[in-house]
Amino acid sequence: MRSTVADVLRRRTSAVATIMPSASLADAARELASRDIGFLPVCDTNGALIGVLSERDIVRAIAKHGANTPTLPVEQVYTREAVTCAMETDVHGVIAVMHEKRIRHLPVVRDGRLVGVVSLNDLVIHLLREAEQVSQQFVL
Repeated sequence: MRSTVADVLRRRTSAVATIMPSASLADAARELASRDIGFLPVCDTNGALIGVLSERDIVRAIAKHGANTPTLPVEQVYTREAVTCAMETDVHGVIAVMHEKRIRHLPVVRDGRLVGVVSLNDLVIHLLREAEQVSQQFVL
């Protein structure tokens, strides 16, 4: 039986950090730095996922807007067409999508609402633990 995103998220204990589209990029950068992360889901006031903001988005904004970048609202630079997955999605399928799209984080949604985030690192660690468990079953 293959693992799902739900299996990966069960190991997580911390809440998912999000940002509002009206927040400044300076606020977003502070949030990224304080949590030592590189990605923030962008949610509206009802908690619905409307996009994502990555370090890559911020770098592109700096290249385009220069010194004014910190004062820009997130809504001017975030990625609106977020690639997402569901709790039931197969881990191998998620990894394939992330590889194809060249992304390291995927918001997990249910009924349009954010329920978690999985990173490529989370998925690799999960598969390594799974492989270790299987190998221990064959140890005499």
